[in-house]
Amino acid sequence: MRDFELFISHAIEDKEEIANELNQRLKEQGIKVWYSGDELCIGDSILQSVNQALKTAKFGIVILSPAYLRKRWTMRELEALVAREHLNLRNIFPIWHGVGYQEVLESLPIMADRYAIPSNKGMDHIVKAILRVLKEEQELPVSKDVSMQVWRNTERPPTEVPTLSLSQGLLHKIS
Repeated sequence: MRDFELFISHAIEDKEEIANELNQRLKEQGIKVWYSGDELCIGDSILQSVNQALKTAKFGIVILSPAYLRKRWTMRELEALVAREHLNLRNIFPIWHGVGYQEVLESLPIMADRYAIPSNKGMDHIVKAILRVLKEEQELPVSKDVSMQVWRNTERPPTEVPTLSLSQGLLHKIS
């Protein structure tokens, strides 16, 4: 299993315009990137490969475009990245490609409050911004004593689970 620093989530329609170059430029900087165009081989399970990469990648680049906002698969990738945010509070790097604030707000309100880079700022600007965050992350001291509890419905102690009591008459009617 390989660990990746970045996972690039994009619609296939955006490969030629932005995703291929972004991937190449980041790899030239020595960044370990999971990118479907490089990592998937004929016959591979896409679901298994994407799941594995999403488990190990520290950060996700999300290229939000009209095509991205329409696709179920890209939304699933984004959901996985959002679900992992408890591990790192700044793990999603949004790039707006052919969309603006209003489109993002209407389609993905959860992403509208994030500082995003419009792709029309240029690839140099995008790569520099990502590298800056990666560098800051490497310089932060890591505390081994910090723990975080994630609540799930199944983790509630039995005394906190509400109980339902049915009267004999009601029980008779529904059985």
